[in-house]
Amino acid sequence: MLANDVHLMAAYRAASTPVEPEAPKRSLLSAIKSMFS
Repeated sequence: MLANDVHLMAAYRAASTPVEPEAPKRSLLSAIKSMFS
């Protein structure tokens, strides 16, 4: 459960501070994938 929160927080931070337009989407998708894998 804790690992999921860490992934979500990382994805949220990435989405809050985008380096490139597609970065937030990719970070969020990878976080979701790692949660369910």
